[in-house]
Amino acid sequence: MTLDPTAEASFMWAFHKLASIGKGYKWPVVAQKEYFDIYKIFEVPDSFSELYDVPLDTEGVLENIIPVEIPEHIINNYRQQFPSRTDAYVNSFVDKWTELVEYLYERLSSIILKEGKAVEGLILFRYYRCFEDLAHKLNVPTFYFELGLRVPDYRNTFYWSKSGLQGKAGFESRFAKFNIEFTEKPVLVLESKEILALFLREDKLSYLNTHIPKEYEFGILGGYSIPQASSAFNQITLAEELMLVRKWYSNDKIIIKKHPGDPLDGTPHFPNIEKIGITSAQFIQKCKRVVTAGSNVTFEAALYGVPAYDLGWSQYSFISNSSLKELTDELPDNIKLNFIAFCCLAPLELLKDINYIRKAITLDSELEMYKLNLDYYLRDYGLTYEELAASDNRLELILQSRLNKEYLKVMPKGNLTPVAELQIELNHTLNKEKEQTKINSELFKEVECVKEKNKELNEELAQLKEKYSLLENESNLLQVNNKKNIDSLKELNNLNTIMNVKLKDAEQLCGEKEALYREILESTSYKSKPFRKFADLLKRKV
Repeated sequence: MTLDPTAEASFMWAFHKLASIGKGYKWPVVAQKEYFDIYKIFEVPDSFSELYDVPLDTEGVLENIIPVEIPEHIINNYRQQFPSRTDAYVNSFVDKWTELVEYLYERLSSIILKEGKAVEGLILFRYYRCFEDLAHKLNVPTFYFELGLRVPDYRNTFYWSKSGLQGKAGFESRFAKFNIEFTEKPVLVLESKEILALFLREDKLSYLNTHIPKEYEFGILGGYSIPQASSAFNQITLAEELMLVRKWYSNDKIIIKKHPGDPLDGTPHFPNIEKIGITSAQFIQKCKRVVTAGSNVTFEAALYGVPAYDLGWSQYSFISNSSLKELTDELPDNIKLNFIAFCCLAPLELLKDINYIRKAITLDSELEMYKLNLDYYLRDYGLTYEELAASDNRLELILQSRLNKEYLKVMPKGNLTPVAELQIELNHTLNKEKEQTKINSELFKEVECVKEKNKELNEELAQLKEKYSLLENESNLLQVNNKKNIDSLKELNNLNTIMNVKLKDAEQLCGEKEALYREILESTSYKSKPFRKFADLLKRKV
């Protein structure tokens, strides 16, 4: 569930993943109505398979789960209590949402009666107090999960907890329990490079032998620019992190990496925004220390020996420097790193294994969970716990197993042999060649697109030339017609001038005749009757 104010069904990948897992067991799947509606026409992006370990189709999923839709009126009733959707979203993580809890309790209780099966637990992708209350009401445990280290640098993992996520994950109390068990019965503890050798993708193993110069005193890994689940507990922003860091170093000593999943994806007016798109591992290795807020980067940085200052509501607060009031630059010990790597994190593919989830929920021993996960990684690379424990050069053994080469024990523990270095370099070169081939293929496609576009542009140019020729002809015709009209106008003006002259002559002649008539009238001869008749007749004629 999410009341995300920026998008509808914003965690479609999580819905698809859980629903896909659930179809094999006819699980009830709880979500808002919009998720079910969109899923009916949802086309799974190709990238989802690598990013989230999900199938690329939705066939048969909705038909083989029990949909439990959260009614829209319950969502609307809750939202109406707040001045904005954002306020409702942030408060929904911590509020006691009685209406929703009662509805889901009744709905799940009726499913239990109908199916004749009990609910073993709740698998949750986000921490909400209301679901914690629901679990208590149903008297079942909870299993929370969120993505951990992942592609493109690492094999996909998730972190999990029975108590919540981020600051609610309870990693510190779990570690205290693990440490007690470890003291009583020690187990194999790996060096940070050995952990990386198990987690890094094959094409990134070169990170183990790469020394990137420390260009910056501080690297800041930004979070989302919109409210998140952690906003209900800690609202620190990138701007505040930068302000705190600037108290120690000038802008040229600071580098910032934006969160790749930020929906706004805007570039703030901050110094040194990383624009190349490098991965978090590459970014970390460029910095002497990093700042983050509730991110897996805290653990990741520690693996590379880079101190992290985690200022957020974080599951990793017990292994980080928690304040920038002073530069402590502390790093966690290997026991804590191993605890996180093999107790708190797990390979993402195990999330599809219901028996693994059952074991995680019911197993009371953190040490047994540690062995379970470590053994899974080792078996995946053709190793056993006993072989690794007996080795004098564990890093060499892991790399040899991963690269499918014969193990040669020729160097002291903790160093790479020349053979392993050569293997890593060769593997790195082969992957670079693959990348170059891919780039060349993409460039060829781009060239073909440019050629096609050029052809279209030439055709458009020819059409424009033809239109220009027609317009030019029309312009010439208009100019000819215009000249004729001007000549006709000149003739009319000349005729008008002649007519005006003749009119003036006529007016002058009339005036002379009028004067003559008056002269006649005033003469004494006009008084005689015969002459008067003649004069009147002459006037009428004139």
